[in-house]
Amino acid sequence: MALTASLKSRRKSRTTPHQAPTQQFLKFEIAQHSFALPITQVLKVIPLTTIYGDPTGRGIGLVNYQGQEILVLDIEKFLFPHSASPKKTPYSFLLILQARDPEADELVGIPILSPPGLVRLNLEQITPLPKHYLSQGHIQAVSTLIVEAQMPEQGPTFIIDVAQILVSLSFFSQGD
Repeated sequence: MALTASLKSRRKSRTTPHQAPTQQFLKFEIAQHSFALPITQVLKVIPLTTIYGDPTGRGIGLVNYQGQEILVLDIEKFLFPHSASPKKTPYSFLLILQARDPEADELVGIPILSPPGLVRLNLEQITPLPKHYLSQGHIQAVSTLIVEAQMPEQGPTFIIDVAQILVSLSFFSQGD
């Protein structure tokens, strides 16, 4: 009996007293900036086929995946609405997300250039963007960022707020 009790106490003494909670994110690049989404928001990552139905180039199209139409949002146009982007490299992958719209429960796709990386981040690394940056910066639909203490030269990773994108999407559809 004394032997098992001493083994348990030794195991407990080796654990750190306070470990900050972590969360998994899918990290990817858009317009030479790092972005991330919580892995809980992403249903699948698939190779991208042809995007249809965007004749005006607004960044909203459709992809057929397993017999279901998926709304595809060219996230770069939503994140950087004021920048004139040069000719882009064709996207290769599609992040499929479940839209949390009260009116419709549909799938939304975000095209990306290369496969995302899976990263586990300490929640203490996530900080809100400065208020002046939010109001004057030319980036939309992000409200927090991650700064990795081990690699500060790498620059921040912005966490995309999909809810903000969907709200702006419904705003555009009402204005038409």
